[in-house]
Amino acid sequence: MKLAEGEGQFVLPHAITTDKQGLVYVADRTKWRVQIFSPEGEFLRQWTHIGKPYGIDYADDGYLYVCDGDNARVTKVDVNGKIIGFFEKKGDVPGGLATAHDITVARNGDILTAHLDGRVQLFTLQ
Repeated sequence: MKLAEGEGQFVLPHAITTDKQGLVYVADRTKWRVQIFSPEGEFLRQWTHIGKPYGIDYADDGYLYVCDGDNARVTKVDVNGKIIGFFEKKGDVPGGLATAHDITVARNGDILTAHLDGRVQLFTLQ
């Protein structure tokens, strides 16, 4: 079986979000990349430098938040792919992101992660 590994193709599309301009960001987990498409579905570019994206969410602050379960971290990225920062914690403990599988950002900036082990965690702004 041949996998669809080229630009604009997917091996395991795992999450999707759109930004204010209508660009579509698809987390292709198995290929460790995020692919970006126009609102019409035209492939524009891909990011391969932000880890293994399990989940992705475009937030009201204009940034994308990527849940990287393999590296136990959440990465904040601008729409050009520049890494702004991240937080991480290893382990399946409170605050740990080892099994983080999906992410969403609330309007107030709080971050929620859903985990394979059934946990949901809330990270609030300080």
